[in-house]
Amino acid sequence: MPAAELSGFDVRIPDATLTPQDVECQRVLYNLVPTLQPVQLRMLRGAIASRLLDLGDEDENAPTGQLYGPAYDIKLEVDGLIQAVRAMQNSVMTNGQIRPGITPKEMREVVQSTTSLMSLLMKAHEKLLSLDRVRAIEQATISVLRELGDDAMVERFVAALEQELSSTT
Repeated sequence: MPAAELSGFDVRIPDATLTPQDVECQRVLYNLVPTLQPVQLRMLRGAIASRLLDLGDEDENAPTGQLYGPAYDIKLEVDGLIQAVRAMQNSVMTNGQIRPGITPKEMREVVQSTTSLMSLLMKAHEKLLSLDRVRAIEQATISVLRELGDDAMVERFVAALEQELSSTT
């Protein structure tokens, strides 16, 4: 068998020096993320989404256009609000104790803000769970239709669903 011609094959790696951030990112992606529980993954997703929103126009890969639409995930916003509540609490307290230098007025303002925000979240929680259940039913229906029929059946179902939903709003 003749030897393969490999003269044009270059096995050298271009000068790519990994920064400490690159190394840490790879460690998190390959070592930590696979071990996280769903709640922790949602927290991570919320933190990443929040950071991407903070980048704004700086992120050239960020999606353009409106942030709200059919693919919008309200749970990311809720995660962000919960993180904000925790950050506010941590700004005035450590291990259940008021931090030195925090005035009673500052403490009262944080308690009032976090209480009202948590009340709002609790009121919305039931509605969000109902919305998740409706989405799950919709996705399960589409999956079953794909298994039972062809893509044309799925398209007819989605079109009828969209028409019905647009007529109710």
